[in-house]
Amino acid sequence: MTLVRRKSNSNLSNLFFDDFFGRELANLSNRQAEKQPAVNIKETEDAYKIELSAPGFEKEDFKVELNENILNISAEKTVNEEETDKKETFLRKEFSYSGFKRSFTLDEKNVETSKIVGKYEKGLLYLHIPKIGEKEKEAKFIKINIA
Repeated sequence: MTLVRRKSNSNLSNLFFDDFFGRELANLSNRQAEKQPAVNIKETEDAYKIELSAPGFEKEDFKVELNENILNISAEKTVNEEETDKKETFLRKEFSYSGFKRSFTLDEKNVETSKIVGKYEKGLLYLHIPKIGEKEKEAKFIKINIA
């Protein structure tokens, strides 16, 4: 909501609804879209790399689970409202630490699921998913016997 009234050719009722409801509904839909963290997925010769943007969490808040060929990444953070409210008085509070869940389908034939590793650093969750390397084909020498 703005503290300064915009001048417009529309009537006062439109200004009222625009100021109080239009922006709040737009902000609400933007906040809902932000509940899904942004993800970068990279592919190299030997691995897939996932970078998931999730600032404000601790590494203990994350749960990364592989169920069959579905990689589930979720996080849940709870804030004790009673402790926060006693210490400080907010004039405006927009931070929210709810949870999220993202799922990705892996090609189990192409990745080494037992070697997936992750780390959380500076608000980013990094997952390294190694590909199954092609076994080098060795030349076989076949001995030919003379009969």
